Amino acid sequence: MLARIIFMNIVIMLIGLTSASNAATGAIAGVAVYENGSEVIGAYILLLGTSDECATLNECMADINGWFCFTGIEPGCYDLVAQMVGSYYPDTLFSNEIVPDDTLLVYPILVYKPYPVDPFHHVEPAMYVDNGFVTGTVRSIEGDPIDRVVVVPFDAGNRLGRRQGYTGSDGNYYLLLPPGVYSLEYRVAGYYPETIDSITVVTADTTRVDLILSRPLHE
Repeated sequence: MLARIIFMNIVIMLIGLTSASNAATGAIAGVAVYENGSEVIGAYILLLGTSDECATLNECMADINGWFCFTGIEPGCYDLVAQMVGSYYPDTLFSNEIVPDDTLLVYPILVYKPYPVDPFHHVEPAMYVDNGFVTGTVRSIEGDPIDRVVVVPFDAGNRLGRRQGYTGSDGNYYLLLPPGVYSLEYRVAGYYPETIDSITVVTADTTRVDLILSRPLHE
């Protein structure tokens, strides 16, 4: 607890310095933890843009308390990926909105992979290690992007709902998923939920799924 208080004081000081030099920027900070709540020392943190290219804008490594911080970030929506070498799934936090003179606090969680290991070669099967990507844009029937749409993926066993993503102000969303076939459910205030079935995710490849929400709720 003391370490976290000290870290937050450092973050506040950094934001103060950043704001003094450029009042139009913000920051994102947090602590990476395992699913049991303990801190992840040396977690690798990537700050990604939410465009179709999903380019890495910045990167850092969590400290001995699992804490990390990015400062001087232009306002907008960003994805954050926390990963760790070993038997853990990376955790992606989608569409984190950065505003000027403020710090967004996040807590990525790394979950243990209960996958089988080849007893002869002691190699993790690639299908359990690598992921694929789903990206797209959600618009209204008038062609306007819709932000804050919740995009929830479900596999054949009706699982993986926790890996949901959100659209940003440009209507774009981004999901990191294991290979497989999924249904994507789109939910947002003012519209009926819509579902697109049979979305195939391939390792190290990007599948694009755009949607027009054409069923607005009427009072």
